[in-house]
Amino acid sequence: MSKSQIDTDALKELLEELILQEECLDEIDAAVEEETKTDDLKEEVARALEYKEHLTLRKTRIRRVCKKTQRDAIYLSIYLSINLISTYLSIHPSIHPPTYLHTCLSV
Repeated sequence: MSKSQIDTDALKELLEELILQEECLDEIDAAVEEETKTDDLKEEVARALEYKEHLTLRKTRIRRVCKKTQRDAIYLSIYLSINLISTYLSIHPSIHPPTYLHTCLSV
């Protein structure tokens, strides 16, 4: 899948699943800590922290991709709007756009 074909809805669903996994992990960790001596937990705590870091990294990447995809869609919309206005004005030269559009149309 190319960057232009990123399904942000699927990524957002994945993000929600990761958040739920993290919440479940927190609940399980709390229950394990209550039932286990602290000395016996060192290895388990290290693995849990490593997995939690992994979840955080994945969530951050998903949020970054969604934000970039949204920003790219906005830029594309602006670009298409400018092209549409430019084309319209070339067809109808008697129409004069507002002054602030001249900067955009010269891009």
